[in-house]
Amino acid sequence: MTRYGSIPVVTNAHEAVAFLETADESISIEHERQNRRRTPLLLLAAFALGCVAYIVVPSASWTTAYMMMHGTPYHRKRHLLDNKLDGKEMWYPHQSVDQLDPKDHRTWSHRFYKVSKHFQGPGHPIFVVISGEDDLDSLLYPFIEEGMASKFGAFVIEPEHRFYGKSRPLKHESVAKYSHYLSPDQALLDLVQLVQATRMELGCSLSRTSPKYCPVITVGGSYPGYLSAMARFLFPDYIDMSYASSAPVQLYSQNVDAYSYYDKVSDVAEAMSPGCRDASRRLLDELRETVLNSDWSVHQAAEKLGYCSHTLPSYFHDLETLVEEGVVYIVPAIFAEFNMFSYPPGPKTQNARVCEIFKNESLTAFEKFHGFFSIRGGLVKRKDGSSCFDMMSEMPAGKHSRLMGSDWSGTGEGRTGLIWEFQCCTDLVIRTGYSNASMFYPREFSYEWLEDHCAARFPGFHWNPMRLQNEWNFDQMEGASNIVFTNGMNDGWAVTGSFLHDLSDTVLAINIEDGAHHSDLGPKYPNVDDTVAVKNAQEQVMDILDKWLNEIKAGQV
Repeated sequence: MTRYGSIPVVTNAHEAVAFLETADESISIEHERQNRRRTPLLLLAAFALGCVAYIVVPSASWTTAYMMMHGTPYHRKRHLLDNKLDGKEMWYPHQSVDQLDPKDHRTWSHRFYKVSKHFQGPGHPIFVVISGEDDLDSLLYPFIEEGMASKFGAFVIEPEHRFYGKSRPLKHESVAKYSHYLSPDQALLDLVQLVQATRMELGCSLSRTSPKYCPVITVGGSYPGYLSAMARFLFPDYIDMSYASSAPVQLYSQNVDAYSYYDKVSDVAEAMSPGCRDASRRLLDELRETVLNSDWSVHQAAEKLGYCSHTLPSYFHDLETLVEEGVVYIVPAIFAEFNMFSYPPGPKTQNARVCEIFKNESLTAFEKFHGFFSIRGGLVKRKDGSSCFDMMSEMPAGKHSRLMGSDWSGTGEGRTGLIWEFQCCTDLVIRTGYSNASMFYPREFSYEWLEDHCAARFPGFHWNPMRLQNEWNFDQMEGASNIVFTNGMNDGWAVTGSFLHDLSDTVLAINIEDGAHHSDLGPKYPNVDDTVAVKNAQEQVMDILDKWLNEIKAGQV
C-alpha cells in the first residue's frame, strides 16, 4: 500500500478489499508536506482514489484490480493520440458516479476534448484545462492548446465539469442528489481519476523520478481557476503545478468585502467613460421613480422598459418586483458580464459603449434602457419590426426560479443556471452587494436573504457557506507550492478574492494592469489585439512553468 501524503492508497485488488473493509473514518489525515489537518471528506477522497486503484501504480495487478472494481478497462490510447480527433467530442466511460464512496461502483461517461498533435511522448507534460459552470462544446484556450502545448511538446485534455452540458453522472436529478454528487470535491476527484487514466493510456510513468514521467499542469479561469489551484493544493502527488487565472480563492473562503466587486466594476466603467457612475445612478433612480409612481400594469411597465412582456415570469405580479429585479438587479448583473470582457480596454468595450448611452442626454430614460439591452444582445424581433428583450434569457430553470438568484453577478439561464445557482447556494457562496460608492442602486448583501432564497429555491438543501474553507483551509494557501495566479486588474474578481501578491517563492501572482477576466488565456493565440502587458504575462507564465518542469527533470534518473 502506498500513501497520498499520509493517506493510504491501494495498489492492487487484494489491498483494495482489505483497506475498504478495515478503514477507520475517524483517522486524522495530515498532509505530510503541508502539515495541516484534513477532514473526513479528504479521507473519503482517499477511499475514492482507492476505488480507482488501476490508475495509481503501473503494476502487474493493475488490470485485475481495475476489472474487479469497474469492469472492462479503458483502452483508448490510439484514439488519444489520433490527431484527427483533436478538438472533437470524446468520452471517458469509467468515471465514478460517487467519488466519495468507495463502495459505489457505478460509472458514467465523462465528456472531454483533447489536443495531441504537439505531444512528444512520455516524459512531456499534460495540460489539463478545467471547465466550469457551462456546457463545454469546444476547446477553450488557444494559448494553452497552441502556445503552451507547442512550446512544451505537451498533451492537452479538457474535461467538462460534472452535471454541466452532457456530463451527467445521473439520469434523474434532484436537490438531494445534487447535494451529494454536485460539489467541488466530486469535480476535483473526477479530475484526478481522468488525469491518472490519461497518464496510463499515454504510456507515461507515474513515478516523478522516471524520465517517462508526464508532469500534469492544471489550467483554469474564474471558478475553474479556483479548481485549478485547489487541484494542486489538495492533490500535489497527482498534480504537479497549477496555472490559475482570475481565480477568486478568497471569495469562496468568504474572506472578502461584499461590496468590492461592484465598486471595482464601477471604477473600471468610470475610467473608460468618465461620468458613467453618476449617469448610471441617475438613470436607475429615474426609472425606479417613474415606474413605481405610475398607474401602469406590470406588463405595460415591462413593455416601456423594453422587455417582451410575455416573457415575464409569473411571480412578477407587481411593479415593485419588476423594478427590484428587472431594473435594480438586471443592470449590475449584465454590467458584470460587460466588465469581465472589457478587454482590450477602450471605447469599443461593451461597458464603455453602454456608459456613452447612459450619458446621452438627448435620450429618454427608457430609450437608454433599450440601448442597454441592444448592447447586451438577445433582442427578439416583433412583427411590427420593433424589438424587445427576452427575460427568459436571464432566468435559470427549475421550480421557484427567480431572475435574481444566488449569484448577484448573474446566475445564467436554463439548466446551466439552475446547476450554478445550486452551487452558489451551497459551496460557492458569492458575497456581492452594491455600495453607495458604486454606479448601481444600493443594495446590502445579506446571508439571511441568501439562505432564505436558497431554502425556497431548493427545499431541503444544506446551508453551510464555510464548509470548503473549514475543510480545506485554503484562504492563505499555507504550504502550497507551484501555483501561479494571474489577475487582470480591470476585472472585478481580481479585487474580490484573487491573490494579488506572491505568497511564497513558489506561489506567485502576476498582475496585468490592463487585463480583464482571464484575458491572458484569450480567445485566440497569437492575438494581434493583445496588449503588451498580457503578452508579457503569458511569457512570464511560460517561464515559470518551464522552471518548475526543469526542476522535475533534474530529479529524474
